[in-house]
Amino acid sequence: MSISIVALGRRKVSYPRSKIVLMLVQVQQLGDDAAVLAAAPLWQLTDADLTDALRLARQAEQALLVLQARL
Repeated sequence: MSISIVALGRRKVSYPRSKIVLMLVQVQQLGDDAAVLAAAPLWQLTDADLTDALRLARQAEQALLVLQARL
């Protein structure tokens, strides 16, 4: 990962590194959101909502496994 130097001695993050930093921030936010959702009571969900939530959670899990394998 490269960091380019700009005038006045300030550091500017290069484009490839900025994409990685953004990805890390998004992964951290996803983890934070998942923790909040895991603590929420599920009894309020209808059967259809619960089924949708399980399907979406599985899709997210698969996407994170792909990301983990790439890292």
